[in-house]
Amino acid sequence: MIDLPVILAFAKKQEARCRSAMWGQLVGSLGTFDLQLPVTRIGRVNAKADIVIPKAWISGLQCIIELHDDKTAWLKDMSTNGVYINGTIVGKSVEREIHENDEISFTKPQLNTPNIEPTFFHFRFVHQESFTTPTKGKRSVPTPEPKTVIDSAKKLCVSSTSQRDELVSGAEAMQKANQELRQRLVDAGNRESDLRAQLQSMLATVQEKQEENDKLREDITKTREKALEADHQRQEYEALEEKYKQLDAKCIEIDMNLTKEVELHKQCQAELEATQRNIGHQNHVVTLLKEELEESLSKTAQATQKVRQLEAENQKLQHQLDSVNRASDHEQESTRGAKEEVLVMKARFATAREAFHQMYTHMLALGEQIEVQQAVADEEDDGSQETQCVLTERYAKVTKDEEDSPVKDADLEDEDAQNTTALTEPTTLQVDETMASSPTVYIAETNKRWLQLKEDTSVASVDDCGGIFEESQDQRH
Repeated sequence: MIDLPVILAFAKKQEARCRSAMWGQLVGSLGTFDLQLPVTRIGRVNAKADIVIPKAWISGLQCIIELHDDKTAWLKDMSTNGVYINGTIVGKSVEREIHENDEISFTKPQLNTPNIEPTFFHFRFVHQESFTTPTKGKRSVPTPEPKTVIDSAKKLCVSSTSQRDELVSGAEAMQKANQELRQRLVDAGNRESDLRAQLQSMLATVQEKQEENDKLREDITKTREKALEADHQRQEYEALEEKYKQLDAKCIEIDMNLTKEVELHKQCQAELEATQRNIGHQNHVVTLLKEELEESLSKTAQATQKVRQLEAENQKLQHQLDSVNRASDHEQESTRGAKEEVLVMKARFATAREAFHQMYTHMLALGEQIEVQQAVADEEDDGSQETQCVLTERYAKVTKDEEDSPVKDADLEDEDAQNTTALTEPTTLQVDETMASSPTVYIAETNKRWLQLKEDTSVASVDDCGGIFEESQDQRH
């Protein structure tokens, strides 16, 4: 009998070898990987790769190896860290042709890192000329029979003549079975061609779907980014709206404050105008006071000139006194009239000194009059007959004492010193309309004192009204 199981096993093995269609291999440190698909993806993630290498330093999709025209193989780098061919990096999304025994490295060559294992492969083509699938519609070339079939045929031929008929019938049956097997192989080849075409179309469809999925993922990512950006913009808009409300409230508050500031500005403007009017009035008053000061300064200059004249006369009198003293030295017997003349000269000197002190006092009073309030100045303009000036209490007291008691020759210099120091003690007295009247009063007091001196003396030839020194001197001579 024909060994049908052996024939069927041989047919299945032949069909499996035809269906496998392995066209290349990667032989390396991690083992051997067969390249069966025209487009083979290598990576770490099952969903992205056909050949999975579960290593941490391998990208999710490391590279793609594609067979072109059953003759050349091309590698496309899809990794993050890069793919190296014979030590040269390929580059992201760059395709390069690979040849027999090329070294494909998924890690950088000569990289010594403890946590990264060098991962490299050698590419090899697998030649399958003996397994070429016959085309559809043509008879295939008879294939050599298996050795088991030949052995069984030999055993059948050596059998006894009694079994010849069975051998002939078995040979015919085996020939029929062989023909059926060949027909099955042809049908299997045709199916394989159809399946390969379907597989190619399915792979192309899968690749298109994969590209569409990638695009959709990119679109989803962009949409999510846009959604996040829109969310951020919404939050920014809400924040800006809140800031706008706060700024609006601040603007209302600023408007209220501005209204208050405008009212306050109007009040300040009115106060400023009133102050300017007061300043103008005060400037007018200051101008009047300056004019009065200039008049006072002119009067002071005149008084100073008079003082200088009196000082010149005083010097002349001093010279005359010196001459008289020299004459009195030569005259042992001097008359009472010469002494009276000396007293007259001293009295006039005291008078001149008193006049100087009075002038100084009036200058002080004039300085204080400039500082008097505006109301007092207005009363002076209306023709008031009273004003205030500064005199000295001790000077008034000395003057009163001089009216009551006679002046002695030895006390004249003491009185001058007292009159000088008495100027520091002020008092307020009522005087006449003009400042020129006060010196007349004090001159009259000195005349009274001179008259009192005249009454004490026995000489009556001296002038009764305090005449000048020259006239009394002429009478003596």
